[in-house]
Amino acid sequence: MADTLGDTIINVWIIGLLDGGEPSQYRSLLKQRIERLVPTFEAKLGQTRYLLGGESWSMADIAALCSFGYYDLRLGPAWQDRYPYLRDWFERLHQIDSVKATIPTSSLN
Repeated sequence: MADTLGDTIINVWIIGLLDGGEPSQYRSLLKQRIERLVPTFEAKLGQTRYLLGGESWSMADIAALCSFGYYDLRLGPAWQDRYPYLRDWFERLHQIDSVKATIPTSSLN
């Protein structure tokens, strides 16, 4: 699940870098994949503290956090209003010192 989200977000990023971009049909497909995956994460985090459950974070959380961090950096935090469990998870993980050390200090825009 985290792999798919990460791959999708990276593909969207690559499309943005390409001169002329990809066909709108491909962009639409990627957007649909993201819109389908994000509610899945929201539902999971409504039941558990971390993506694989339990009281400790895992590689799944790290992979998803990186993807959502990029998503947040490029699109801003407005997405968080629609997904309160995901927002709480995102904010909770950003309180971990090793995560704090990786947060970009400015936008790439």
